[in-house]
Amino acid sequence: MGVLIALALLLVVVPVVHEAVHGIVAQLTGAHPSYGVGPGYAYTTFLEPVGKGEYLLIGLSPLVVLSVIGLAVLVLVPSITGLTLVFLVGNAAGAVGDIWMAWRTRQLPAGVRIYDLADGFVAYLPEGKDQPA
Repeated sequence: MGVLIALALLLVVVPVVHEAVHGIVAQLTGAHPSYGVGPGYAYTTFLEPVGKGEYLLIGLSPLVVLSVIGLAVLVLVPSITGLTLVFLVGNAAGAVGDIWMAWRTRQLPAGVRIYDLADGFVAYLPEGKDQPA
């Protein structure tokens, strides 16, 4: 496997596919995603508030979906194992922020509405609910 191919895979293909999965799942939940690039990262965001379950689904879907697909490719197309592993590791590394966001939502109460931002989120608690500890 050429170093340039692996580099292109890590810097272009993995982020585009990863963010596309976020966007597809966001659309399936009724959100209207938009995409962007910041210093050292790509992102998908949407203006519509979503519930905690939808936010977790959107946030963790690239890690789950692309890992399952990648594992299937490893089994079905062993001739591209090197490229597939580069893709899987790149995707997992790119999902670190997604995992962190999911971790941050763990104590939010049911009924919370989450507004996604390019670099985080804002959670609005239902009336009468205290902020999580």
